[in-house]
Amino acid sequence: MMTLLRNTSLPFVAAILLSSCASYNLQKADQAYDLMQYPRAERFYGKVLRHHEMRPARLRLADACRRHSDLVSAEKHYALADAAHHITGDTALNYGEVLMGNGKPEVAAELFLRVLHETPENGRALDLYASTQSYGSFFADSGRFIVNRLNIPGISTAFSAVPYRKGLLIAGEKKVASLTANPWNGMSFLDLYYSEKKTVVTWTEAQPLSGLVNGAFHEGPAVLSPDGRHLYFTRSNYVKRKLRKDEGNTSHLMLFRATQDSTGRWTDLRAFAYNSEYWSTGHAALSLDGKMLYFASDRPGGLGGTDIWRCRDNGTGWSEPENLGSTVNTAGNELFPMINGSSLYFSSTAHENMGGLDIFETHEQEGRWSDPMNMNAPINTPHDDFSMVLDSTTEGGYLSSNRDSLDQVYVFWANKPIFYVEVRCSMIPACSFRTCR
Repeated sequence: MMTLLRNTSLPFVAAILLSSCASYNLQKADQAYDLMQYPRAERFYGKVLRHHEMRPARLRLADACRRHSDLVSAEKHYALADAAHHITGDTALNYGEVLMGNGKPEVAAELFLRVLHETPENGRALDLYASTQSYGSFFADSGRFIVNRLNIPGISTAFSAVPYRKGLLIAGEKKVASLTANPWNGMSFLDLYYSEKKTVVTWTEAQPLSGLVNGAFHEGPAVLSPDGRHLYFTRSNYVKRKLRKDEGNTSHLMLFRATQDSTGRWTDLRAFAYNSEYWSTGHAALSLDGKMLYFASDRPGGLGGTDIWRCRDNGTGWSEPENLGSTVNTAGNELFPMINGSSLYFSSTAHENMGGLDIFETHEQEGRWSDPMNMNAPINTPHDDFSMVLDSTTEGGYLSSNRDSLDQVYVFWANKPIFYVEVRCSMIPACSFRTCR
């Protein structure tokens, strides 16, 4: 009898241990997710779900994968959750965006229609559904540009390139030891680098920008003033190597300006007047005369996630931020503005979109913005495409994209058409050459 009791108690003890282990892993997963440590959260949610199917954990795992740009895994986990019970609301829109990013607009359309059935006036769902219906048109003229990835040694990721000296100023990350890594993705924190051109796609090893710009946390992207004396750059909110956070434990981004001294070092850091510890401000762009500053922010008064704003130089500083309005901004996210004359290039998760962030162009005339035009393939892809800057010396420029997994800088130029001319030749007996007519 004692042996029987011992044997029957084994499954019971195992169940207790398994439950305790699952509870521990779930706690660790939730902590990592709340701290935006998405790779770590993925590992712990995976451990939980090997033994217990928990819908909240499954959805959080899907979202962690989405935020970490692992769209294949995100689709898998969203699909498992949706099969058990239909996903609705913003979660369904996120799932649909993942499907768009994986090149499945027809399946994504079903999710967007599901949301529109519940909330017919949902602006984000309307834009996303419209994108699925015009998906083929994004590829109609995909041969008009040639796009090639730049090979920039010394950094693992690179984005937001701007012409600087004889090369490019870029934001980038390196592979580092785990103790100093950014918990978001396991890489270093962003720094600003400089690289010079060797060939069209091959560049010198990236070197950190000299001076006081690079610090303990994120620095980048950046833009130069027209005279090259000032650098406006995005930076984490930190003081003396310590992040500053709001009541929700979120550290927001801020804009800073640096000035180049006589030795070429960037010093004299000054904070933008409209930074806040309660919302993010970054992704600066300047008009050609330097009198207008554009930026992205999720500050109050916007139309959705992050919007494009601008300030005017009034002689004593920057004017109050002005939202560019509903023609440009949406219920989604608008980011990475770039100004070229009267044209504004920016990226958005909304409007009519191929998936992820797409690059759009709009023009200002008499204070009004034209309807944003999708730049289409091959500038845009179903992945994140952003930070387009034109090169005044070529019929092209640079853009950033994670189309090949990690964020990288790409060069593009116009693909000039080749004209084929029918040529007829006749032999002239008295001569040793051919003449064409």
